[in-house]
Amino acid sequence: MPYADPVKRREDKARRMRERYQKDAKHRAEKKAKVLAHYHETKTDEVLETKRRRARAYRPEPASNVSVTVTRQIRGSSEEWRTWSEAQEASGLNWTEWLRRALNTYAARRTPKTKSSA
Repeated sequence: MPYADPVKRREDKARRMRERYQKDAKHRAEKKAKVLAHYHETKTDEVLETKRRRARAYRPEPASNVSVTVTRQIRGSSEEWRTWSEAQEASGLNWTEWLRRALNTYAARRTPKTKSSA
């Protein structure tokens, strides 16, 4: 018989249970933190993307008098690029962004200014 003393047996069992519970609790906490962190990351990305989409829908970029140009304002100074290669050289603007801005300026020039669009 491993335990002659019943008190010793109870204490040992209690210690084992306590250690196991603490280990499990630590594991659960780590897992929960990991899941929450991932959730918040994805959530913030989704929320930001939705906000950007809404902003684009309601506030098209201002029109420009130049043919199809993209104006980008950096700390007060504005630059204009007529072609995609110019835009790529001047900044890290990607193709879709450049095209979107170019089309926005083109569309804004074509539509007559009314109170509803302003």
